[in-house]
Amino acid sequence: MLMEAAASGLNLPKDVLLGASLMHLTGHYEATIENYKNIIEYSDTVLLISTKTGKIKITGENLEIEYFTGDDMKVKGILREITII
Repeated sequence: MLMEAAASGLNLPKDVLLGASLMHLTGHYEATIENYKNIIEYSDTVLLISTKTGKIKITGENLEIEYFTGDDMKVKGILREITII
């Protein structure tokens, strides 16, 4: 709560101050995920990653991590479902 109030008072984006994960979707074929911690499970049908506040699970077909760095990753394939756990 205090960090959210500080972000608002300082006019800073909450994701920057709180380290929240961001996901950008391009249709249902591509996702870019920022501020993730690590990859827990990865196959051509499931991607499970941990974040600072929980987990993100992507299910689909022909899933492929196009690239990943310590800060972000890009996932391609047919994205069927995205669940925040």
